[in-house]
Amino acid sequence: MLNKIKIHSVILLMWILTNAEQCTTTDSCGTFNYNIGAIKATLTINGPIPSGRYSPIIQTIANIPNSVNIQGSLWHTMPTTKFGIQVESYDKCNGIPRYKSNCCITKTNNGCLVLNDEAVNQITVGYQTTFKCKVTIRAICLYDVSVSTDRKFDLYEGSFDIDPTSSISPPTNTTCNLFYKKMYDARYGDPEQLAQKVCVFAQ
Repeated sequence: MLNKIKIHSVILLMWILTNAEQCTTTDSCGTFNYNIGAIKATLTINGPIPSGRYSPIIQTIANIPNSVNIQGSLWHTMPTTKFGIQVESYDKCNGIPRYKSNCCITKTNNGCLVLNDEAVNQITVGYQTTFKCKVTIRAICLYDVSVSTDRKFDLYEGSFDIDPTSSISPPTNTTCNLFYKKMYDARYGDPEQLAQKVCVFAQ
């Protein structure tokens, strides 16, 4: 299933990149070219993790300590991890970013961009090349509710800027340091549903 998703994502990316020059978008502030770039972000966990709280699988990968093993974290049962990506342009129109995207990666679904050549500790981020953008990445760790009564889960978050307007050749690799942000308690609700909302930045 995951391989099919990756193949479809690669085909979509190739179509976007080959047709990028033909795409424009208009808002009330004007028209801009809609060109998509991609950068691979190596995820690491930094800072303290509260005692007893969940975290993604952390290893030393390619000599980088505290790297998040993304595939391992996705498929691990106790806990499993979702990864959310948000990209927002700093350029705003009437207070709203002129470009904004959200996506979520789970073990059963990947709504994010995949190039199929990511290292085990990398996520590919698609961004708008016309604007300087802020990229925010989340890791949400929760137990499988079918085997656990624990309705609490943990959020790690980090961000970085990408500014393709300042360079002819923007970087293609970067590191995103994730920090423990907070614990969520779904109480009597469904923690999976709440975690999905957090993953797509709706919570």
